[in-house]
Amino acid sequence: MAELCDTPAGFIVQADDTEFKVIIANEKPENPYSAGSTISAEVNIFCRKVVALDSPLYEGCATEKEEWLSNPEVSDDGYLSWLSPSLA
Repeated sequence: MAELCDTPAGFIVQADDTEFKVIIANEKPENPYSAGSTISAEVNIFCRKVVALDSPLYEGCATEKEEWLSNPEVSDDGYLSWLSPSLA
């Protein structure tokens, strides 16, 4: 997926009530998440919004939106954009 889209990071995440778990991830050095990584469901990450809205999410420039300033993927990992398909 990451290779097809020419992105530095790509992963598939499974959600439950307590956490998000990375099931599959590409192995590029720029990807901060490896398979098996977990993130608390309370953390402001893109996946949390996808689950809450149950719809696709595209953020073209997350650094320009206040709602993402506390997202560690933006503030710590340097993500600029995000694309998620729908859950169904």
